[in-house]
Amino acid sequence: MAKRFRFNLEVVRRLRKREEEQQQRVVSEIAAAVTRQRGELEALREAATEQCRDRSGVQAGGALDVAGLIRIQRYLGALRRAIEAAQERLAQTSQRLSEEQARLAELTARRKVLDKLRERRLAEHRRGVLREEQGEMDEVGAQRHIGTMLRSMRQGA
Repeated sequence: MAKRFRFNLEVVRRLRKREEEQQQRVVSEIAAAVTRQRGELEALREAATEQCRDRSGVQAGGALDVAGLIRIQRYLGALRRAIEAAQERLAQTSQRLSEEQARLAELTARRKVLDKLRERRLAEHRRGVLREEQGEMDEVGAQRHIGTMLRSMRQGA
């Protein structure tokens, strides 16, 4: 009976697979952060656009509201600084995402090397099992042939 297939590097392959899965979780978390930060940035931009549309600085009766204009300018300045900070955070997070994706690609490649080796060794094992089974079948056939010949010789003698 043929031996069961055993891949000597299976433990290493499983460890690499776990490491790859962990890295995939890291990439997913960072990608979610990028999406969240893009939403925050878009909300800040919308707030600034809305504020620019709504500011007239004109009171009822046509007089200018200087104090209101100053408040609006301060608010717009704060929004501008918040937008710049959000853009910087997004750029940093996007850079980190790229780095982690590259690491994931490297880990995937390392695991695939072992997967290919495992598949090659499994194919070799299967070929060996088939050769062994064929040899056993040839042996049984040869024994039957010899038995048939001996019986026919006994009957003929």
